[in-house]
Amino acid sequence: MNRKKYHVIGRVPLASGFLTDKVFLNDPSLFGGGYRAKFPDRDVQWFMASANKLAFLGDMPGGLTSNALAFCLQSDCIDVVIPGVKDLSQLNIQFKALEIPSLSDDCVKKIGEAVPAVPTWWLPA
Repeated sequence: MNRKKYHVIGRVPLASGFLTDKVFLNDPSLFGGGYRAKFPDRDVQWFMASANKLAFLGDMPGGLTSNALAFCLQSDCIDVVIPGVKDLSQLNIQFKALEIPSLSDDCVKKIGEAVPAVPTWWLPA
């Protein structure tokens, strides 16, 4: 694919909250009501499994949220990232992504191996 031909907006870079520093990795009920409560079970399970595979980002300086955003910002496939923000503390955490030095090639490779694609049921038939 000719990437220069397309412009990509990373509209849900934190996977609807599954890639945040809050403890949603094992208990989606912590999301409470709202739109995430309407996610199909198989999507919730895929998000949780994928987030758990990426939990190593939480051990890096900046934490899970900032490193997930840094990955998106450093990608040559994504032109702009639009994370959701509910309050000033979330905004401050997200700004930390700008302070993270480039993720190493090994880290980027590990991310790609952990979550190589979207769920198969999201792909066109």
